[in-house]
Amino acid sequence: MLREGLTWGILDTLATVNDFRLPDNFFSDDLFNNARWETYRTNYTATLANGGTVDVARMKMIAGYAAHGGDPQQGDLFQAGADDYNGSTNQSIIMRMDTLEMWGHFSPSTGIFPTSPTYQRVRHALE
Repeated sequence: MLREGLTWGILDTLATVNDFRLPDNFFSDDLFNNARWETYRTNYTATLANGGTVDVARMKMIAGYAAHGGDPQQGDLFQAGADDYNGSTNQSIIMRMDTLEMWGHFSPSTGIFPTSPTYQRVRHALE
């Protein structure tokens, strides 16, 4: 269930940004997250409209979208290059639902934050 007045509109898919678009969530009306969520939808539907397939490789490109230098206000999904957890993408997870394969990007706790996602295959007990 999404918050009132919000529709995703893409069958068999799910995307979240920080607040999960759920009712009564603290960040439900956060402008940055609204822009980022809309970017997910735009890039996903554009791929399908052009006859493409949203496979894991394409999903990594969509989740790593940072066309405006990592600016969430402009709708960038991957917030790149900040030096703290408040301004960087801390985690990004992609799961292929038919096989339950999962890839994750996790930012380091210290040091230089990456300027693009560094996805690693994650093996887990559900496989």
